[in-house]
Amino acid sequence: MSAAVQGSSGRHLLLLLSAVSLLALGVALFAIGISFLASYHLDHLSFASALFAITPALIVVSGFLTVVVACYGVVLWRRRHHEMSRRLRAFACVLVLAVALSLVASVASFLLREVIANHFSAVDVQAQIIRYKVNDFFRNRWDILQGSYGCCGGHENGYKDYANDEGVITEVPDSCCKVVTPGCGQVWRI
Repeated sequence: MSAAVQGSSGRHLLLLLSAVSLLALGVALFAIGISFLASYHLDHLSFASALFAITPALIVVSGFLTVVVACYGVVLWRRRHHEMSRRLRAFACVLVLAVALSLVASVASFLLREVIANHFSAVDVQAQIIRYKVNDFFRNRWDILQGSYGCCGGHENGYKDYANDEGVITEVPDSCCKVVTPGCGQVWRI
């Protein structure tokens, strides 16, 4: 009887350690995903690849699901019922789902790295710039990107991407200015 009680205590301790470890991992994943979205504005780069929006979202969802699994593990640990086999099976199923989602997020991260390394330079920036001039969605996207990254225009031509059909730059977006004030890009002269 003593060995059975010891084994049960060992399983409960393992459950608690697993739950606490998962909680830390889930919070870290959630924070990383949110920082990718908030600090780097990766979702605004979705014109280059949908992976820029999908990958951080997968990381956030994976982190959230891992936190939920960890909290469920802590609840199971606190209950200490002898008949927990169904609850432990549910815990294991949700844990497998969280791990699978984390693996998908990891694969998406590596695919995103490949997109950045090999395909990002093939983006048709001129088509985006043309849309900037007539579409609020594209204007907002590029203003956020240019303001966040401290750049102007695309990856090769920079501010020259805003030249008119004759190749003359009469103005650039205000988000290109080092100190952004309304109309600062209109006084642009070369």
